[in-house]
Amino acid sequence: MPRGRLASSAVLRTHGMVVMNAIDEIISSLDENNEVLELILEQGRLHARFSDGLRPESFWVGLDQPSHRVK
Repeated sequence: MPRGRLASSAVLRTHGMVVMNAIDEIISSLDENNEVLELILEQGRLHARFSDGLRPESFWVGLDQPSHRVK
């Protein structure tokens, strides 16, 4: 999809809401370690089908920069 059309994409908007709801559910469960772990593992299972061609280092690009380090 062309970058200019992303802002008006209903599919992207819907996925964004699903992502935000998943994040909210995880944050709301932070006091329950087992529940948080299960929620995160479930997200991994749901996204495993998209793993072709993905490498772990793809998710850490830029995190080695000083501006991204936890102080």
